Amino acid sequence: MRKDIWREAGSRIKRTGFLFLCFLTAAGFFAAGFSAYRKTAAGSFYISGYYKEAQISAGDMKKFLENQSHEKSKGRNLDILQTAGWARTDDISFERADGTEEEGILFQVCGSMEVLFSDGLCGGNLPWREDKSGCVISTALAWELYGGKEAVGNQIFVQGREYFIRGILEEDKSFLAVPAQESDQMENFRMKYKSAKEPVSAAESFLYQMTGKQPDAVFEGVFFAGLSRIILFVTILILEVFCLAVLWRRIRKIETGRVRIPLKIILSLLFFMLFFLEGFRAFSFSWDYLPSMWSDLSFYPQLFKEKAEMVKKLLETQLCPADEMTLACLWKTGVCSAAGTAAGCLLHFLRK
Repeated sequence: MRKDIWREAGSRIKRTGFLFLCFLTAAGFFAAGFSAYRKTAAGSFYISGYYKEAQISAGDMKKFLENQSHEKSKGRNLDILQTAGWARTDDISFERADGTEEEGILFQVCGSMEVLFSDGLCGGNLPWREDKSGCVISTALAWELYGGKEAVGNQIFVQGREYFIRGILEEDKSFLAVPAQESDQMENFRMKYKSAKEPVSAAESFLYQMTGKQPDAVFEGVFFAGLSRIILFVTILILEVFCLAVLWRRIRKIETGRVRIPLKIILSLLFFMLFFLEGFRAFSFSWDYLPSMWSDLSFYPQLFKEKAEMVKKLLETQLCPADEMTLACLWKTGVCSAAGTAAGCLLHFLRK
C-alpha cells in the first residue's frame, strides 16, 4: 500500500516538474522572441538603398545634404531626418602601431554614422562630423588585433592613413568604419525617417534627387518590422485561443445560468476586442501598403510579388551591419515564437 502511495506521489512530482519545465521553456522562448522583435521594430524608422556601382562622391553628397538642410531651415517639411552614404571594401589590411596586421571589411562613411550603426556600441563613441582621424571597429577586429574589447584610443593604420579608435561595435565580423574623404565614391545609402508611417516612396524620391537613379535594391525597415509584428500576433492569438478554451470549459461547469451566460458574453467580447486591437496594430503599415482605390483587386497580389522580389534581391546583396541585424532578429523572432508556441501547446495538452 505504501509503495503504491509513494509511486503515485513520485509520478505526480515528475509530471509537475515536467509541466514546470515546459512553462519555463515557453516563457524563455517568448522573452527571447519579444526581445528580438523590439530590435527589429527599432529598424522601422530606417530605409536603405543599395546600388551595384558607385553613384556620387562624398563631397557632392555633403553639398546635397547641406542644400537639403537649407531647405529645411526655410520651413519646408522634410520627412528624412538623417542620411548616411557608404562604400564597402572587403579584404583590407588593418595594421597596429607595432606592425601586427589583420584583414577585414572597410566602410567609408559620409554623413551620420549613427544612421549606419544605430545599435551595438559597447564602448567609446562614434566619431563626430569634424573628426577626420576617428574610426570605429567591431569587437571581432578588436579581439584579433588587441586581444580584447579595450581598444579605444589606440592607433590603427588603414591604406597608409593613421586613425584613432573612438568606439567599439558589438559585431562578429571584422570591420572598421572611417569618415569618407571628399573624393571617395559612395555606393549605398541609409536614411532615418521622422515616423515609421512615412511612405517608402519619399526615400526613393530623395535618393533619385541625390543620385539621378533609383536604387537596385531597397531595404524597408518598416516592412521587416511589420513581419515581426505579424509573427508575434499569430503567436499571441494561438495562446489566447488556448486560454479561452480553458476558461470556457470552467464557465460551462457553473450551474447558475445567471452567472454563466454573462461570463460567456464578457469573455467573448474581451477575446474579439483583443483580436481586433492586436490585429490592427500588427497589420499597421505605411500608406504605400494601401491601394489608392479599394476596388483595385490587383493591388495586393502585385504588392506581394514586388516584396518577394525585393527580398530576393536583398538576399543577394551585401547589407550593412544594421540591416543584417534586422534580418537576423526577424529570423530569431520567428524561431523563438514557434518554439515558445510549441512548448505552450505541449503544456496545455499535458494539463488535461
